[in-house]
Amino acid sequence: MGHMKMVSMLIDKGRELKIAYDRAVKEKVEKFEFDGGTYYTIYAKHVLDYIEMYKKKIKR
Repeated sequence: MGHMKMVSMLIDKGRELKIAYDRAVKEKVEKFEFDGGTYYTIYAKHVLDYIEMYKKKIKR
């Protein structure tokens, strides 16, 4: 249950994270600021893939 709640929160921020990630990739930077923290592009890609994997399993 807690796992799905965490994923649900990620999905809520996923759209903004995707925009920030795409901007960082376009600018060819290794890390970027998002939601009060620093994200590395490789980590952000893993998070976005994770969100896509679980998005269909969560009922809103």
